[in-house]
Amino acid sequence: MSKRTLVLGLLVVVLGAIGYFGYGMLTESEAEQQAQTRQQSFPTGVLQTTGGGTFEFSSVPQDRPVVLMFFSPTCPYCQEETAEIVQHGKLPQDATILMVSTFARNDLQTYADQFGLGDFQNIRVLRDFGGSLFQQFGVQSVPYTIVYDSSHNYVRAFRGKADVNRLYAAVTSPESVQPGPAQ
Repeated sequence: MSKRTLVLGLLVVVLGAIGYFGYGMLTESEAEQQAQTRQQSFPTGVLQTTGGGTFEFSSVPQDRPVVLMFFSPTCPYCQEETAEIVQHGKLPQDATILMVSTFARNDLQTYADQFGLGDFQNIRVLRDFGGSLFQQFGVQSVPYTIVYDSSHNYVRAFRGKADVNRLYAAVTSPESVQPGPAQ
């Protein structure tokens, strides 16, 4: 085999790899854009409560902002964000907080009990059985938090643990927040 053939073969392999990974990145980017577009609309459908009942997104009153937090009971960042929300005081009073997970109901109830979430009228812990809402919104890691204004219009998303003060600012002054991809 000549040196020229070897170099040409190597060039073909490198260009093929670049094309393959480039296509994968483009496809991933398109999927992320589609998920962000779906997040612009307030969720619909039904989830399960920790008590085994059902929760319909259509039942959320349109008189207060909504914080939709995707979480896992075993995630330390989710635990920190939850503790900060509870300790903030005003956030759980001024917004409806919907905490969504795919974990079993008893795990979610234990989590709610651990953080005293049952003491808050405006916090609901919900089970996304099968992960359909996670999939629809393109949530690949937790915590992932989305804020909607009192008319259920998208305000902003937080990827990773949200700073509670920035989260509260998005709730109380949505007009000052630049909507865009999750930060």
